[in-house]
Parts: sequence; structure tokens; C-alpha cells
Amino acid sequence: MKTDDASDSPVATKVIAIDNGGGLLKAGLVDSEHEEGALLYPEIVIPNAVARARRGGKAGKNKVLVGKEIMACPEYTMTRPSHKGIVIDWETQKILWDGVLHGGRRHLTGLLSKGSDLSDVTVIVSQPLFCPVMVTRVGMQVLFEDFGFARAVFVDSPLCLQFSESITSQFGEDEWKNPCGLIVDAGFSGCRAVPVYNTYPLERCAQRMDVGGRVMTNYLKEAIAYNKVDLDDAPLLVEHIRESMCYSAQDFVAEVEVSRACPGETTRRYILPDHSSTSSHLGRVVDPRLGEDVSGRDFIDMNHERMVVSEALWQPGSIGILQAGLAEMAARAVMKAPAATRSAVAKKVRWLLFEDLGGLEVDALLGLMSLISYPMQDSNLRPSAP
Repeated sequence: MKTDDASDSPVATKVIAIDNGGGLLKAGLVDSEHEEGALLYPEIVIPNAVARARRGGKAGKNKVLVGKEIMACPEYTMTRPSHKGIVIDWETQKILWDGVLHGGRRHLTGLLSKGSDLSDVTVIVSQPLFCPVMVTRVGMQVLFEDFGFARAVFVDSPLCLQFSESITSQFGEDEWKNPCGLIVDAGFSGCRAVPVYNTYPLERCAQRMDVGGRVMTNYLKEAIAYNKVDLDDAPLLVEHIRESMCYSAQDFVAEVEVSRACPGETTRRYILPDHSSTSSHLGRVVDPRLGEDVSGRDFIDMNHERMVVSEALWQPGSIGILQAGLAEMAARAVMKAPAATRSAVAKKVRWLLFEDLGGLEVDALLGLMSLISYPMQDSNLRPSAP
């Protein structure tokens, strides 16, 4: 955790929390003066990306689109400020932070009024584990010099996520007496597993895999293109298709065989959006067996592909990535913990799902971990979304 102070100014009265993920940017304002205590409001969730339209003349192509503005654009070129969770394009990141803080856009209302003075505001920003020191220093420079915050702190995500309400509310008092635990963080840029002791991550025991939301979305985009539907100009639409249709199979081989033997029972149809009649870039899922009239509409039918995409989390080798799967990665993190703490670590697994990665099943992860490492039948595995 890195902190810095701009000056010896009075204690800030407002606190802004920013979860700067690779896929989504989430922000909220904490008002410590509220009579009921600190409250987080209003929460803003937008894609952590900017885009430019491919059509609309020179003026349209030069306009930067943020948040829901991207949703209304049928064809666009999208740029993300981060790579594998690490910010590499600070100019793009500043555009997004400014939109979240001050708004000033058609579909984006900021946390504060436009032109608000930030000299009495503290900001907390999440960052991935093992973030390079130079990246954090540049981030501090941006927050202090460009935005003028009174105080700023960058917090490693495994540390800050343990205090989220979605996690603390799921463990009883007796369970919290166990100081050990395992954080399994499944996100857009990849998945990480790290043991913790008294809430502090044991960094030398951390494990990482590159398969996450980005990899699975790109794989699905190629599979859809193979079926003669090119969605290169609409990456957020491909993400919505994956989140809406793909899921993790309990028994992958058996369910694929069933889907091939009885395709009519398992096939689902995604009706692509019609931009001539609606401003939304998102489509909808229907069951072909219902016989809905789709004449004149573009659609995608998916059968066993719905399971193949999510199976990459458990077996990355199935899409050509030679790495351990999610369960094996988690088991390796447990086995790298000090021998005296392994049993305690395995008994309190805190699984944070930062985005929809395809219907991850708790029982599937726990069962695979028990097969890969020593028995973990008594593990407390709690999934959560922030």
C-alpha cells in the first residue's frame, strides 16, 4: 500500500473510492459526515475504456466516447488505458477519471459537480498486486498535480477487497477467528490467487493465470467470426454475448456430448441489435424452441460453444495457453503457503468475482482443488461480486 500527502491541509471531509479495474471502472463517494455514518453513493460503473466512432465524418470520428456513449455507437474503435491490469496510457485514464468525478457528458453524471474543488477530497484507488512502483508514482503525480486531491492512496486489490461488505457479511464471528485465508480474484485481465494472514497478502505465495474476461471475449469473437459474423467493431457487444450465453459446465465432456446429440435442447439464440430502430448496442437471448419470428433480423446460434469458452478458465490448454487452470492455480497458492498454515488457509477461501466470467460454480472450483491438492472438504468457499 502506497500513500502520500500533498500538504498539511485539514482533514479531508470527503472520500472517493475508485476501483480501477482492467474491464470496468467503479467509483463511489463516501460521506463521513452523514448522520448514519459513511455511505457509498452514487455508484458509477462504466467500461474502463474510451472509443471513437468509425462513421459520422471527421467531427464524429474525433469525438471521444465514454461510458454509455459507447453503447449507442454501432461501430467504434475502443482503447483501454490498461494492459493486464496495469495502467499504461495515463492520458486516456485521466479522461475516464475526469468523467467519473465531474461528469459533463450526456450519459454520465459525475460524483461531484463540474468544476468542484478537490483540495479537501481524499481519493482511494485500487491497483493490482505487484504493480510496478513507477506506475504508482505516475498515478500519484496525476492525482495530485492534474486533479488536485488533498490526499491519495493506492491500495493493492487483495487487501482492500477483504473489507468489502459482500465478503464481511458472509463470515461468522467464529470463522473470522481464523487469521488465514485464500483470495481467488477472477477478473477481466486474468485470475490471481494469494494466501493472506491477518488480512495481509503473502506476496511470495501468489499465483497468476492470464486467462480472464479479455481472453475469453477475444476467443468468442474469433469463434463468431468463423461462423460468418464479424463483430470486430463492437467489442462490448461480444462481451455481452459471452456474459449472457456462456457458462461453466459441471461435467464438460458429458455436457458437450449431450449438446451434440440433442442440439435442439441446448442451443440458444442471440438476436443482434438493430441500430436503425434502437440506440442500444446490446441484443437479447431467446430460446429457438419458442419459435420467435426473427425474419429480417441478424442472430447468432450457439450450442456447445457456450461451454467451450468458459472451459478455458479450467483448462487454458484447450485454447492454446499453456498455464495451470483456475483450480490448479488456487491449489498451488495454498501449497506455497507455510506448511503450518496450509490447512487454515484452505478452510477460508474468499473468492472474488469482479465480473461475469461465465457462470463459475463454487462446487466445481472446490472439487477440482480437492483433487489437485490434499482434501479440502471442510473449506469455506464464499463467492462474491463487489
